[in-house]
Amino acid sequence: MKRWIKIVICCCLIVVSQSCAKKMTDTGGAFSTIKHDHIVNFLDSLNNNRPYFLVSRMNTKYSDDSQNATFKTSLRINKDTNMWSLFTYAGVPLITTFITNDSIKLSNKREKCYVNEGIQYLANKFGVDFSMLNLQSIFLGGAMKFNKSIPYNLSEKDNEFILSKADEKLFVISYYISNDLKYINKIEYATPNNSIQMVIQYLDYYFVDGYSIPKSISATIKTVKNNISLSFNVEKIELNQPKDMVIVIPETYEKCN
Repeated sequence: MKRWIKIVICCCLIVVSQSCAKKMTDTGGAFSTIKHDHIVNFLDSLNNNRPYFLVSRMNTKYSDDSQNATFKTSLRINKDTNMWSLFTYAGVPLITTFITNDSIKLSNKREKCYVNEGIQYLANKFGVDFSMLNLQSIFLGGAMKFNKSIPYNLSEKDNEFILSKADEKLFVISYYISNDLKYINKIEYATPNNSIQMVIQYLDYYFVDGYSIPKSISATIKTVKNNISLSFNVEKIELNQPKDMVIVIPETYEKCN
């Protein structure tokens, strides 16, 4: 896959988490069932109480073991339905993506090629089972891969609540939550045997109309083949003001390798 497609797909895939070898103390009965349920309900509310449409513009930085890049990203999210992004460099459009619950389209103007595949394309390329809803949650400050109906362990450290779930066959995930229950500070995620170790940190937020929308996001992704760092600094957001999501794939474009 060409350089820019790798970078853009990686940005779409900002999945998370650090080493699952980093274990947290399980406080067991130190927390009441009421407090545990209150925190679980808070995370669930973050996923449910979201704007129905988000428009954002951000500065994006990418680096890995062999390259680095800085570019602008325009992002549009239609809640639970689809999401669109445009990546530009020095004012020149490079790549447009359009992702739904079951498909991904990508138009690469620079390389004059395209992708038109099922959503499983992301998992096949990167070994990460990730849905569009998970991607939306990341940019909306929600709890990706959260399921209220399954049990979680609750602990507390450095003025944060930590809600964690370990499924040795699938992944380990932990949510670091502000002690005033206003937002998520960090999400850690790891696959078995630490084949993928990633972390997303939410460094700052916009607080608008009862929503907490990430303003600054930092992500690291470690695999056996590469170490990737990403940062997103959001310059502007618009809530609940729908915009068109247009992607054009000219007939002359070839399928991207």
